[in-house]
Amino acid sequence: MAATSEKEDCALTWGDNLALDCTKGLIVETRARLSVTPSAAGVQDVWGAASAWIDGPQNNTCYMEFSAQANGAVLVTTFDGVTTTSVASGVTIGTTDWHIYRIDATNLTDVAFYIDGVRVNADNSISFAATGTLAILQPYLAAYKASGTGVATLTVDYVRAWMNRQ
Repeated sequence: MAATSEKEDCALTWGDNLALDCTKGLIVETRARLSVTPSAAGVQDVWGAASAWIDGPQNNTCYMEFSAQANGAVLVTTFDGVTTTSVASGVTIGTTDWHIYRIDATNLTDVAFYIDGVRVNADNSISFAATGTLAILQPYLAAYKASGTGVATLTVDYVRAWMNRQ
C-alpha cells in the first residue's frame, strides 16, 4: 500500500471461484509475515478464507481469518452469516518474523486457530454455523484501507487448503 490518501485493496483470492467447503473438514494454512503492520485506523491485514470478494474484508458474507492491528497483535475472527466472533490470539508479531497460520475447521463447533503449531483460541471459543452455499469459501488474503494515508504490507510465502471430498 502507498501512503497516498485513497482507497486501496491488495487482495489475493481464487477470483471468486468458491470451492472450499467448511462442512467437509476444511483446513487452511498460510505462511506469511506482516512486513508493515497496519499504520492507521481503518487499515487492515487479513488472511484466511472468505466468500466472494467484496469491498472491505469485514463486509464478506462469511469468513474465517486472522487479522492484525497496528501494534502487531493478531486477532482470530469468524463470521458465519449470522454471528461474528473475534478473539485476541495473545500473540504479537514483529515485521521481520515469518509465521505459519492454520485454521482448522474439522470441527465446526470448535474451529481452531494456530500460529506456529500453537493453538491461540480457547477450546470451544469459536463455532461456525454456516451451511449450504454460505459454507463454500475461497482463500482470501488482503491489505485494505477504505481511505486515508495509512499503510500495511502482508507478505505471503504460501497458501495451502485441503478438505475431505465427501
